[in-house]
Amino acid sequence: MIRQYAIMVIAAIVIFLVMQSIPNQDGSYILLSLINAVITSIAIFSFRKYSFSIHKMVNFFILFFFVIANSLQFSKHVNVTHVPLIFTDNDYVNFQIVVLFIIVFYNIFYYIYLGKTREKKRLIFQEVNKFKTNPHINNRILLIISFISLSITLFHFKDDIAHLFVRGLIEDSIGASFEKPEGTIGSQISGKIIRSSTFVCYMIARYFNINKNTRIILFLFMLISLFPTSLPRNAAAVYWIPVILSNVKFLHKENVFMLLAFFGLLVLFPLFGRFRNFTGEFDWRLSFDFLSDINFDTSQEFMIVIRKDIVTWGQQLLGSILFFVPRSIWPSKPIGSGALITENYDDDTNVSMPFFGEGYINFGYLGVFFFSFALAAFSAHFDYLYWKVKKYKRDSSLFGIYYFIIVSSMLYILRGDMMSSFAYTFATLINVHLIWLLIKKFSH
Repeated sequence: MIRQYAIMVIAAIVIFLVMQSIPNQDGSYILLSLINAVITSIAIFSFRKYSFSIHKMVNFFILFFFVIANSLQFSKHVNVTHVPLIFTDNDYVNFQIVVLFIIVFYNIFYYIYLGKTREKKRLIFQEVNKFKTNPHINNRILLIISFISLSITLFHFKDDIAHLFVRGLIEDSIGASFEKPEGTIGSQISGKIIRSSTFVCYMIARYFNINKNTRIILFLFMLISLFPTSLPRNAAAVYWIPVILSNVKFLHKENVFMLLAFFGLLVLFPLFGRFRNFTGEFDWRLSFDFLSDINFDTSQEFMIVIRKDIVTWGQQLLGSILFFVPRSIWPSKPIGSGALITENYDDDTNVSMPFFGEGYINFGYLGVFFFSFALAAFSAHFDYLYWKVKKYKRDSSLFGIYYFIIVSSMLYILRGDMMSSFAYTFATLINVHLIWLLIKKFSH
């Protein structure tokens, strides 16, 4: 317990020193951002029994994207969005006030709902049983599915195998259909279902402790098909964090995962980002300037929505929920929320919009409140459910795989926009379910 509080205090002090060193001139902004940084840093290292959780990832996201990155952008007076807007000091101060309310609402609701979840323990275990599965698995079925997935992927990249290993070379048509968040049904299936099947097969084999030789073969298939530096960073996280969590038990120890998450965002994130525009030369020097570039535009996109008071009264939410409906059937289907606010300024549709910003763009400040409440309820329910599954029923449930995918997708979902992140995450979860149905059918 003493060590737990020591880590919280150290984290708070470090965040305090980092924030204090940012040369902002507005005292109100400095105070608000420091309060937000300290609260989120403490929340990240709370619940010591949960070495990782959705709750921790939400606070982690707010700390880096809404507080630290926003402060750096304020201090440099840069606009990292596609909208030619000059942000005032009041815009930044008002944003940190909104962030403070989000932090307070989300964490309070989380604690309240977590308490209610513990009271419903019997119902929780009934829900766990819905995921109960037959652990008898035919190894050959896993190998066949994974091999077919790898073969299709290799055929897709047949003109230049280097595209499978370095994403920076993928700006042409060879790999584009495997990466676009929106596209034809064929590209969605090939990119998010077929290619990721090697990941699903390996996770099932690892989770149900299939023999070592089979796991090694499936891992090699996955490594070739989904090489980390060939993927967008969000996809690399979705596919490889679950693999790491499944194999490295040390990460399940108190606070280890979150400490490594800090290292990953500050060191590995910019490192992988350099593969995005790889030209044959690589700069190994570390720099934190990436916190004030377009990859961390979420806070300013949110600020634009508030500044322009853009509210669609549920249209964007409807488009996100019905993401699977093709535009050929629904021509007036809403575009992503990030693209919506930039469509008059830039043709780029791959623009972020944070989850809480989606709340505002749908229902104003009331939407921010309800999105915070919904996320808190979801987080508390599934965090508690996973750790009970892990303790009592891990070997008979697929829920652990689903949970790993959700935790690994949280930064992507929270960064947004919701339409593309929901499509990617649900496609991966559905793929797990479909492959499991195939395995059950041919394992008897």
